[in-house]
Amino acid sequence: MVKMNENTRNHFFRLLNKSDIEVHSMSIYEKGEWLYEEAVKPYELDSLHPLYSVTKSFTSQAIGLLVEDGLVGLDTPWIDYFPEYEVCLFDDMFKKVTVRHLLTMSMGQDCETRVNKDSDPIIKVLQKPVVFEPGTKFLYNSHCSHLLGALVSKVSGMKLAKFVEKRIFEPLGIEEYAWDEDKFNRSLGGFGLHLKIHDLAKFGVCCMHDGMYEGKQVLSKAYNELATSKQMENDYCKSLDEQERQGYGFQYWLCTKGVRCSGMFGQLVFMLKEEDLVITMHTTSESSKEILACLYEALNQEEVIEEEVLENPVLVGEEKSQMIYLFDDLLLVAQSNYFRMEYLTITQLEDGIMIACKRNFHTYRIVAKYNEWHKQKNQCIGFNPYLVKDQLKRVSCSKYAYANYAWLTPSTLAVRVLESDSTASTTLLLRFDEHTITMEYSVKGLWSQMDEATVVFG
Repeated sequence: MVKMNENTRNHFFRLLNKSDIEVHSMSIYEKGEWLYEEAVKPYELDSLHPLYSVTKSFTSQAIGLLVEDGLVGLDTPWIDYFPEYEVCLFDDMFKKVTVRHLLTMSMGQDCETRVNKDSDPIIKVLQKPVVFEPGTKFLYNSHCSHLLGALVSKVSGMKLAKFVEKRIFEPLGIEEYAWDEDKFNRSLGGFGLHLKIHDLAKFGVCCMHDGMYEGKQVLSKAYNELATSKQMENDYCKSLDEQERQGYGFQYWLCTKGVRCSGMFGQLVFMLKEEDLVITMHTTSESSKEILACLYEALNQEEVIEEEVLENPVLVGEEKSQMIYLFDDLLLVAQSNYFRMEYLTITQLEDGIMIACKRNFHTYRIVAKYNEWHKQKNQCIGFNPYLVKDQLKRVSCSKYAYANYAWLTPSTLAVRVLESDSTASTTLLLRFDEHTITMEYSVKGLWSQMDEATVVFG
């Protein structure tokens, strides 16, 4: 395996571009040096970004610090810390579920329980049967992490977010973060953390260096060694990809090479200890296994290639069409639709196009420019329906929106919208007829039950 030199990086970037992986930002650390750290336009380095399940690794390290403090035992049943919840148990088998079982995703339930908007998620988990002997079956389940987050809070006397801030963020010099909560004001243990790329990279370097960062022992060395090594076999899980069947640590994934913290839509901290290499990425992709495939191929590629630049390209087409003037600044009422769209207006500006619409009783506006990403205050927050919005108190750090447009044909206008602190990539196709406009909405990189819709206006 070769060093992550400039040529290797060019191979990696080329493979990412060919695989249509939308990179927002990336950091590469190797052998004591920060080799690369950039945001890909229109994204910016100083923006927070959702980490999704990478959050689990932070929750795990919080548990590790409490284990080192002597306040939590790995083989102590979780319910021993929460006697007030015993009355909620559906199955006495849950009394066997230890902290270790939660860390290794092996608490014995056969699927992740569904939580509705009015439920306490902890009680919902406790009311579900335990069908396998705890510790014998791997099942990836974010509720394991949420229970661990609640344990950190119970034992430390502070929210998970505050505990991590005090014990991990402050020693690492991380000053800005956001952390989503459930409706009971509990920091989410399984997802919900938002960090800048460099701050996330510092955590990865710390984990790879046995919990040390710039001469300070930030994490528990003994616990970190356990957390980042195989604690649970999962090669029998045929539903998982090969990269996900290499074993599981304490809320870390083992890989065919290295170990990783992994989050939905390709949020990644990849650590290869033998090469002293940490690659950290914010992306919109199907999963981090796609990224790892590109990385492994690049690390074994010695052919010299020209410089490659990561990009999120603008739409290709024409700048003008006469069709827009038939509808310029008219209020177009939506026909009946499941997307709860009420009206649409399109306005031709001197140097762009403004689209305004009302959906689900809220008005949203976006200004798009041709052949460039137009940065603006984000007036699209909430337009994309997030699957579990009604169960959470989400932190909105999405300050900016970026949009561009192009006429794909004289009667089809395409608008693409990205947002800071978001993985969502939204595309609107507006098809113009003489009296109506048909909008085809689609979004990728969003945890949603409605990622596409068609609405007719006129």
